[in-house]
Amino acid sequence: SLMSEAGIAHLFDRVREVREGNCRQFPPENLRDALPNMTFTIPGKTTFRHSTLAVIGQVISADKGPAYAHAGDDVLVRTDFDSPSAAERTVDVHMSVDETYGQEEPLDSVMFRMGLLNSREPALFIDGLAGLGRIVAVLDTRHSRHHGDELIPAEQGALLGRIDADGALSFPGLVNEVEFVAHLSSLDAFRAAAAEPALVVEIDYTEPDEPEDRP
Repeated sequence: SLMSEAGIAHLFDRVREVREGNCRQFPPENLRDALPNMTFTIPGKTTFRHSTLAVIGQVISADKGPAYAHAGDDVLVRTDFDSPSAAERTVDVHMSVDETYGQEEPLDSVMFRMGLLNSREPALFIDGLAGLGRIVAVLDTRHSRHHGDELIPAEQGALLGRIDADGALSFPGLVNEVEFVAHLSSLDAFRAAAAEPALVVEIDYTEPDEPEDRP
């Protein structure tokens, strides 16, 4: 519908805006690196993945999720989504799942939770998520004090990919989509990459030198 197309445009505008302002030390260099079968290690320092699960399926619904108000320094308390005091709002997105990558047991359905990303128009943002249709979703696990482990979109939603009738993928939340997606721009290529055996890649990283004190 026209309404959900307007919502989808609004959703991905917010995703691009938030990602542009977010500088992480080790973001994925491309879509292949962001998939759950890729693990990166800095020897002696840390090991990480950019996602824990990739699914292909259909968005069934998007609904108002938990919201939080500030109660003093770094303290958040649960409040109603529509409360004027809500400083953080989330949306719960339910999908039926056809294919699961990144864990042994296939899933029939999945729910992921997405922050409102500075949107001043929550209804439009929710409408955009609800209208996504058939997608690939690259998801990460976040531990929340309030809800335990929950699934969130990797890269703030930039790795929610729309699937067109011909099986082509588009990732409107990526500013540098062509370079980032590279050869994984079809559903078949995405499936093949997500199904490959797990790989661990060593990152050659040297801590920056401390600046020397000048006399």
